[in-house]
Amino acid sequence: MKSHSLPSSIRSLVTELHFVQIRWQNVRLLIPKFALYATISAPLMDRFFYHKGRRLGLLSLGGYEIPILYPLPTGTWFQPRYVVVISHTRDNCFGLYGYPADELKYNLHLDVEHQSVKGIVTPYL
Repeated sequence: MKSHSLPSSIRSLVTELHFVQIRWQNVRLLIPKFALYATISAPLMDRFFYHKGRRLGLLSLGGYEIPILYPLPTGTWFQPRYVVVISHTRDNCFGLYGYPADELKYNLHLDVEHQSVKGIVTPYL
């Protein structure tokens, strides 16, 4: 039984899942490259706001205002070294959001049959 959940349109085209690892305050997050829109070094937040009791940053990039999601439920906001911008779609709508990162690791990959692939890709499908 296969343990991956790649979209059927690309499943037959790939043998490996390429992803980026980010770290923010020692919390690790794996992001598949197909969901990665951009990485920004030394980002400056245009403003901060609160949503459901959580402080979020807002970064203006071209015509977009990108909310920067703090991945931890509590704690203090620190200026990140990077922001990793993720693209997402819901129905026919396109949007962007970002995660702060202290460290990035590129060019990581796993065979699509690896048991971890489903857990990496599912949040971004």
